[in-house]
Amino acid sequence: MFTQKTEFDFQALCDFIEKPSTECDQKALENGVELVLLALEKNPPDVMRAMTDHPFIGGSYLLADLADKMKMQKCLEFLDNLFKEHLNQFIKECVYNRYDLKRCVDSIPELTDKIMTTIFDNQDYTKRIFNADNNPEDTLNEMIKDYPQHKDLFTDKYNYYFNKTTLSL
Repeated sequence: MFTQKTEFDFQALCDFIEKPSTECDQKALENGVELVLLALEKNPPDVMRAMTDHPFIGGSYLLADLADKMKMQKCLEFLDNLFKEHLNQFIKECVYNRYDLKRCVDSIPELTDKIMTTIFDNQDYTKRIFNADNNPEDTLNEMIKDYPQHKDLFTDKYNYYFNKTTLSL
């Protein structure tokens, strides 16, 4: 499926990750995914850096589009190891609200539990997501709709940080 490239061009990687999948013809898709696979082999943090350091496109958008490209080439599973090792960095730099969270989960659904644990084990990430819309209760309700299997986790964290009526005397 892929030819073996041995040289790695970081700018070409960034250009491919930035280019919307809808604008990639088959040849550009094949060459770009080959470049991503080479980067994942040679220096995985470069793939993460290409998504997290973009000056004006949010990392969660770039991840969603990259995941689509990888799916089209039937090699999405290669992103799993990247996120198993660098998930915290991605969340820290790119997941600011429930919409970013949804793009992240939709892109790598097999890591949903790990994503949720990483976010809700960190006070800053948790508060950031709940406060993003300036209405933590609405965010809680929407997240429960999107991820009912995590209802208890969300509710516990919401109550801990936001529901002051549950404080014990």
